[in-house]
Amino acid sequence: MAEPQVSVIVPVHNCELYLASCLDSLLAQTCTSLEFILVNNGSTDESEKILKKYAETDDRFVVISQENLGVSGSRNTGLRAARGRYIGFVDADDYVDPDMFERLYRRAEETHSDIVCCDYFLTFPQKEEKNILQMQDSVVDVSEMGTELFYLRYLAKNPVVWNKLYSRGLIGDSEAVFEGECGEDLLFNLKLAPFVQRISTICGSKYHYVQRGCSLSHSIDGNRESIETLFSHYLGCEEKISRYPNLPYYAFASIFTGFMFSSYCISKDFRFFREQITMFRKFSSFNEFCYQIAKTDHLKILYREKVISRRFYGIQKALFSLCLHRLDFFAATFMWLCAGLIVWKKRKLIARKLY
Repeated sequence: MAEPQVSVIVPVHNCELYLASCLDSLLAQTCTSLEFILVNNGSTDESEKILKKYAETDDRFVVISQENLGVSGSRNTGLRAARGRYIGFVDADDYVDPDMFERLYRRAEETHSDIVCCDYFLTFPQKEEKNILQMQDSVVDVSEMGTELFYLRYLAKNPVVWNKLYSRGLIGDSEAVFEGECGEDLLFNLKLAPFVQRISTICGSKYHYVQRGCSLSHSIDGNRESIETLFSHYLGCEEKISRYPNLPYYAFASIFTGFMFSSYCISKDFRFFREQITMFRKFSSFNEFCYQIAKTDHLKILYREKVISRRFYGIQKALFSLCLHRLDFFAATFMWLCAGLIVWKKRKLIARKLY
């Protein structure tokens, strides 16, 4: 097969019930220069058999089987194997519109962009919601906008990798890889941010982010790492973003609260939140982050740019103020109560959407 222009990486772990829908949507792609890197990540169901069946009928499918290294390990395996000038990602329990990668690829070529984004659907069993991000056709030179504002508008509130097409050169220049099994998309994009020169968006939803009634979000494969490990990975890329005065604080706020109020954490008991805050005390920079977020207006731009709501901005300020004054018991109680409210609201929302 000739060298493809676009490589699409699909991590697969025990997705036999949804895999055919995903692979059929890739088969239907109108882009003529594609390869699909299917990384079987230690599946114990029929996933590997399904992958091999598709690979036998179409040589664009490349199957790689490995032990369970998590989503990050699967994506990194895919990155090493990919031959395309552009890299895309699809989760195995989602699916895409037939023209998604053609639209993204053409946009990247026309605009010479490092990243191209599309909007997406929230796909429920009985209905769909589209244009979740309200994207319009646009091209932005990051040098004119500034890296911090670029991060807020295009990465902080849209941290996922599956609705984007990345230039292979951008990934190579930044030496970005996926790390951890929590917040890995946000960290990957954060590593790329200082190297992005141009980003473009297209109007219209092309990716179907499938919502299952059995859980609050997609299933999680493997063992989730603790917030301690997540923060360690963040500190590993902090040097690349430290030349931007406020970017470390924006990113830290996203990582800390994004993780603690993620689907992994919100169902935990009070002790879990107390233990996570205790872990943060090991890092010398934690108090500085708490001070900057609680006592300055650095984060006000987050709700002005609609990264978070004004109400959640207040929650962040209160939380980090408690941590700053070492009122960890009250901080953990506050987070546990907020998490319980999120669970209640999400279950209520899903029940309404499903039926």
